[in-house]
Amino acid sequence: MTAQAARAADTYESAKSGTIYWTLSLYIEADRAAAALGLKPGARIGPETFRRMQRSHRPSLALANAIDPLMNDIADRETQGEVQEFLLAVTDENVSDMDEAAAAARRYDDLVFKMPKSISWTTEGVRFEASPPGLDREREVQLRRFWLSHNNGALSYHLSFSHFYGAFEDEARGACSGYAPSTYYFLSLLQKLAAPKEYGLDADILEDINRKADPYIDVFDPEPLGIDPLDDIEVRYRPPKGEKGEHQVERFWPFVRTMFEADAEVLFDRLFRTDRLLPKDEADRFTLKIKKGGYTDALVELVPFIEVPGLKVPKSRFMFMLHDERFFERLMPLDADRKESVSRKAMVRQDCYEPYETRIGALMDEATRRRRRSVRLDEDYWTWVCTRPEYDAALDEGAFARAVPDVPTHDLRSDQDAHWSPIRRLEEGDETDKRPARDPLDELVTAMRAGECFQRYAFDDKAPSRPLAERALPAPVKHHIPAFEAHRADCLDYLFLAGFNQNIIDFMNQDTSEILDSIDPIYPDSSDQSSDRFFVRYANHRAMITYVPKSRSLETGNDYIGACPYAFLIHVLALHNEFLARSHEQKTMTRIERIEALIYGRTPPATPAMALLEQQEALDEDDDLSRAEMAINQAKLAEFSQYERFRYANPFRYETERDVFKTLEELRGISRKKEALALAIKSLEDHASDLSRRQQVKLEEQRRTEEQARKDREDEAARRQKAVDEDAARRGLWLNILLGMTGFFGAGQMFHWIGEKAAGPDAGGPPHPTAVATLFGHLTPSVAVGNVILAGTEIVMTLALLLFLAMLGYILWDARGQIAGLFAGLWRKLRGAPTEAGRQKTKPGSTPVGTGLDSSKD
Repeated sequence: MTAQAARAADTYESAKSGTIYWTLSLYIEADRAAAALGLKPGARIGPETFRRMQRSHRPSLALANAIDPLMNDIADRETQGEVQEFLLAVTDENVSDMDEAAAAARRYDDLVFKMPKSISWTTEGVRFEASPPGLDREREVQLRRFWLSHNNGALSYHLSFSHFYGAFEDEARGACSGYAPSTYYFLSLLQKLAAPKEYGLDADILEDINRKADPYIDVFDPEPLGIDPLDDIEVRYRPPKGEKGEHQVERFWPFVRTMFEADAEVLFDRLFRTDRLLPKDEADRFTLKIKKGGYTDALVELVPFIEVPGLKVPKSRFMFMLHDERFFERLMPLDADRKESVSRKAMVRQDCYEPYETRIGALMDEATRRRRRSVRLDEDYWTWVCTRPEYDAALDEGAFARAVPDVPTHDLRSDQDAHWSPIRRLEEGDETDKRPARDPLDELVTAMRAGECFQRYAFDDKAPSRPLAERALPAPVKHHIPAFEAHRADCLDYLFLAGFNQNIIDFMNQDTSEILDSIDPIYPDSSDQSSDRFFVRYANHRAMITYVPKSRSLETGNDYIGACPYAFLIHVLALHNEFLARSHEQKTMTRIERIEALIYGRTPPATPAMALLEQQEALDEDDDLSRAEMAINQAKLAEFSQYERFRYANPFRYETERDVFKTLEELRGISRKKEALALAIKSLEDHASDLSRRQQVKLEEQRRTEEQARKDREDEAARRQKAVDEDAARRGLWLNILLGMTGFFGAGQMFHWIGEKAAGPDAGGPPHPTAVATLFGHLTPSVAVGNVILAGTEIVMTLALLLFLAMLGYILWDARGQIAGLFAGLWRKLRGAPTEAGRQKTKPGSTPVGTGLDSSKD
């Protein structure tokens, strides 16, 4: 707070005609405000925090007490039973009561704006340079500053400038009218400070920044930019009368930065104290961190200004209110006799503006002929604009006249003096006319407005000069120009107003159609509304402009916010909606990029916006289609939770404000962006349906695959079991054969015993009869027979034994796996190693029960 320059506001200031009120509003996104307080990504500062802060700060409470009732009168601001936007004063003064608080809220700073002697710009590739007399005159400006918190935790910072331009004191000339070219350029350049179209960066600067990764330069840069308004308009504090002292002179945007830094420090210190959003030591550390980098860098987002390639400006919008009866009458013309509205087309006549186009064309030809860098609108040009001397010369020559009553209109001839009553100064005692003497210019104005003026001779405005007789018109031209004024002040006013409404500083170079288009308002926009002669409003995509002849609400708002509260509420709600829509559009596009990457199996682009989205809206699913479906659901939810929930849906009670707000949203593309986002969400819903179908197909395929795998496993298990059973049966058969062979060996042993008996017990001794011989009764014991039996038995038994061993070896080879497993298990058991079952029960890294080991110490 610049206390040394602040003015006491013990009395109220009356609004007077001839004053411009300019409110420049910087928008701070909710995410940036929360981050400046050290809150986590995605967190917001709730309305309850701002409410407590307003109620605990008396100047803010006094500000709200003065302005809120007016805003509540025209708009339904209630959301869930309460208001969620809060006015906050910038002052950090300590006050003891509400009277002192109201005085503190009304304080303002006195400033001086100093213009250069000439100003230049480029239009359609042609460079112009204007130097109207008095352009460099110092102009006194008042500044009021305040904050407004929004329903989503965003903030807007408002600088309201006011300047009385209707008249000024000149040391040489005394009291002077402010309705002059120098004033009109000053007012136009105020708009250029915030939106400098018709300008371009210096070529050397563009070449330098083009080498950087971020090829931009911003308006806060301390170096000159090659843009006249931003480089050459100086701002400084004006000391109180009688007080001497030097104050720092700054360019406009560095001055704004100085104000913002001071006011943001006070605001965020108050925020920390209000809710203790962070512990004190952490809050102190964070505050120091912000101070080191600057609140402007932390809070104000810089965006490209598309009309000036390479230039970035803060996220901002602005509004003007011109309290001016003269301008209002120009834009809302009224027939003085009938008290009825007159069309603007009747006030702006093509033949009135052709001389300006011709003059500019001649200057452009001269600049080309002399090879000048610019077309110069010099002192001679402005003398012609302000005096239009051809009218004075024509009056002296009698070129303008009224027709005498006795001659029919179709018989009038320019060269017949008897047909005319010249418009001239009437001398006292003149017998031809008993009306009081009047200035011929006044007489001409009256005749032109009434449609009684005829022009007999062409202007002598071409070189070389021609005699009057040669300039006689073939037929007299009847003029009816309701707007006509001496020295064609009406033309200069309309040229300025048309340019100002469209932020055109080249306002002297317009044709009639451009003027008529530019003075066609957004309100009133019909003959019915035109009968309501309270205000007239215009808008371009960055500013709302209002003209009023008088305003009770402005009388109140001027002292506190430097603006009409009704117009301010329209402006600030449209500001919030526009940047909310732009932010949501950017985030939605990032979400769509991620969704498309997931659907088509691509890697999402590695951008800061994508990294922030991944941090704030993480996807927990495993496969891409499931993550894409989750991302679509998040995007659809964000449409309400982050946009529709906080968008102001035209809350105004009266048709006047509702129509203006609707038109303003259309001009700024808010409605178009909303429709585009709705289409994007609809597309996402179609994507979601398609993904759901694809997911169902995928799940069905997965179920079928799993079912087939299960069947395959069962078949494989059955096959293996069958093979095992067949192997077991085969081995059983072989074992049975082996067992049978053991019986065969027993039979062989019996045959061997018989042979031994037959051969006799001793070698060479007589054989003994066997039971077989006795059984059959005819076998005679014989050694030979016994030997044959023995030999045969041995041969058969030997063959049988070989067969037995072969079959046993085959069986053992066939069962080698089972035998090896058996021996391995036996070996592990003997060594005390864990079995397979033991390994399944004991998890890796765990300690067997009873070992006494603490695995946490390994």
